[in-house]
Amino acid sequence: MASRKPSMNFVRGVEAFASPAQCLSDIVQAWTEYMKIAEEEATKRREIKAWEKQLLLKLRQNVTFDWIS
Repeated sequence: MASRKPSMNFVRGVEAFASPAQCLSDIVQAWTEYMKIAEEEATKRREIKAWEKQLLLKLRQNVTFDWIS
């Protein structure tokens, strides 16, 4: 049986585990980025919800005003 050399992608993946400190740093960096994006998206959803409520209120006022006059 011929021995096969590991692919370069596998070797690079193994090298990532060679430094636990770097691995932990990468995890913390990814988590920090995730939390930042999650907060930005939550803020966008709140802004959209507020805009939607404001628009519906204006529409109801216009419909009520048109109906009364």
